[in-house]
Amino acid sequence: MSDFVFRIAFIVIFTSLTIVRVTYKRRAGALGEGIFPKSEGCLLNCIRGVLGSPLFFCVFFFIAFPEALPYAYINLPKPARLVGAAGGLCGVFIIALSHNALGKNFSSTVIIKKNHNLVTTGPYRTVRHPMYLGYLILFISVFLLSENWVIGVSGSGIILSLMTLRLRKEEKELINRFGIQYITYMRKTGKFFPWRFLPGKYFPSRVPKQFNTVREREGK
Repeated sequence: MSDFVFRIAFIVIFTSLTIVRVTYKRRAGALGEGIFPKSEGCLLNCIRGVLGSPLFFCVFFFIAFPEALPYAYINLPKPARLVGAAGGLCGVFIIALSHNALGKNFSSTVIIKKNHNLVTTGPYRTVRHPMYLGYLILFISVFLLSENWVIGVSGSGIILSLMTLRLRKEEKELINRFGIQYITYMRKTGKFFPWRFLPGKYFPSRVPKQFNTVREREGK
């Protein structure tokens, strides 16, 4: 299989992602949300800016000028690139399912909307944050597909920063909004993976200690 075919697969994946994002953001009224919202905080916005720039340029160069930036490429076996193509489509599919379940509740920031509902349908039945997982799968996969380590490191770095720095604040906001309802939901689901398949630290019965006061206040 030629590099041209892999590049077409890369384009299909990012085109599909763009269509999904624009479609569902329009439905949720979130198209006007900025790239660097103040609610994200300085650190998270700095990480997004520092890693987002090389990500954007390497994606552009891989599509338009694949022979440029030779230092950004490593040689991978074709089976790995095929796995990347399949994984990229899988990531987009998870993101689309997550968007569809969220509907008008979606926001690209940590702000909870006025009429926000707690979504527990679709992939949210077993996982609290499937969209983050979808993006992580996506960027690891497009690294394999493109053989471009800059795309892999920068893309995965952005998502991992969201899965750590942002997620703590996001879950705190959700608990403040939904209280014991969200804590109960936390106990029934995994953070990124269906809990029943993962032992140890991913087991859902472990609710962070800082949330116990909410539980005590609202009743067990």
